[in-house]
Amino acid sequence: MAKYSILVLFVLLVMTTSDALGWLHVFPEKDLKSMRRSFVGGSIEQQTEETEDDPAFTAPSYGYMINSSAYHFFNGDTTTLNRWLEKEALGLQAVRTETTVAKVVIHTGVGDYKSPANLDQIKRRADWSLAHFPDFNVSDGGKKIVPTLDIKIHVWISDKVRLDELKIPQGFMVESGDEIEQFIRTRSAAETAPADATKPSKD
Repeated sequence: MAKYSILVLFVLLVMTTSDALGWLHVFPEKDLKSMRRSFVGGSIEQQTEETEDDPAFTAPSYGYMINSSAYHFFNGDTTTLNRWLEKEALGLQAVRTETTVAKVVIHTGVGDYKSPANLDQIKRRADWSLAHFPDFNVSDGGKKIVPTLDIKIHVWISDKVRLDELKIPQGFMVESGDEIEQFIRTRSAAETAPADATKPSKD
């Protein structure tokens, strides 16, 4: 039993090793266009009636994997995002356990991303993205291995995605991307700084 636990632990460590040492796979465009399932879980069969002309069909614009973690980037408006979130919420119900963490992080401005591993330096627009991190916890002296799942959806509020029209289903925690809070903290610090600290030195 001990040897089996060590073997499982070794495999999981290899799967979830750091991104710097990780295995990289960039999804070809043709594969992205065929991704009709829920990205956080659920059944592919439930989506077989969708086509690329179907308004419910939302394929990622770009995606890649590093080890067992997957990253997908999407483009669309608020209506498209709301439909996508509804499908992801159904997928989340299918895979959720007590160790699953699912968050939607709200950002200001236009999101962007670059190809991983410096494949190119081109910045591409993203209106929302999904990061999918399977991992594990080890307890009971290494005898118990508990799979975990961390799901993080980033949404950028801009000209295409409106905050007042955004509908986030039950099951997702919502967090701020901290851009506005950081702006306020910086502004407040500048306002409360001693007057002498803002004057140039005469030396």
